[in-house]
Amino acid sequence: MNLDLFLQTTTELIGEGMLTNLDGNSFKVFMVLGTYVDSKGCCYPTQATLADTAGVGERSVKKYIDKLLTYRTPSGDSILLVSKKKSQANAFYYSHYTVYPTVDNIAEAVTAEAQEREAKALGYKAGDVISRFRRLYFEKYSYEYPMPKAAWAQFTKLITQKVVSVYADKDLVFSAIDILVMRYDEIFKKPGFEAPTLWNFVTWVFPKCIDIANAESTDTKDEDERIAKAQAAAKAEEEREDAAGGVDSVFDHKKTGGATVRTEDEEAQLQREIAEDEAQFKSFKRK
Repeated sequence: MNLDLFLQTTTELIGEGMLTNLDGNSFKVFMVLGTYVDSKGCCYPTQATLADTAGVGERSVKKYIDKLLTYRTPSGDSILLVSKKKSQANAFYYSHYTVYPTVDNIAEAVTAEAQEREAKALGYKAGDVISRFRRLYFEKYSYEYPMPKAAWAQFTKLITQKVVSVYADKDLVFSAIDILVMRYDEIFKKPGFEAPTLWNFVTWVFPKCIDIANAESTDTKDEDERIAKAQAAAKAEEEREDAAGGVDSVFDHKKTGGATVRTEDEEAQLQREIAEDEAQFKSFKRK
């Protein structure tokens, strides 16, 4: 048991009315949390563990935790902070408790929650960036990119700060990752940097990948606009020709299955020419 925590609770919080303002079960849950904290006052026991150790129902643990979260000392300080963190190994969220949170603890939790909300609004988060990088890396090199748990946490923080918080365009970011991994040999490879890494991605390579992705995106948009304009002009020309009575054109030729379309004047002129030819032929026979 953390004796410092126990003594602090008995001499300060109890003297300030903690036992009279908190029910017994909430206090017991708080004491159990105190037995699990590390040197920073943090712990993450499951609800089942809290329930078994405190002797309360598992379904009631959340209610007692909520009471601890809303409890304030006479000076207005919190006694417990809870944040949700994602397990890198199993990809599930767990409760991370901080007993007697400091100002820094609270600021970190608020920042983490804000980043999570921002990631949801943007449609992607640091874990999506890491997962895409590792998938492409495996496709190119046929083996998994090494990723220890400690490194995952480090790069999640770095990518959140340098990528997710800066670039709102998920497609642009993913295009930059594609460029980094799939075209690394032709653009970035040099002695000492034989393959892409997440470290060079979040430091010196990523801005260059973004520039390339931006330029290629602009070229694609320009080409799409050029084609769209050409198609619009061709359609307008077709409509003008249709309105004029249908001159012999490529579009008319296609619409009539290959047959030539003539106006009434053109047809009359053709008949006159045929009549003149017949008259000349008859005249030549009489001679």
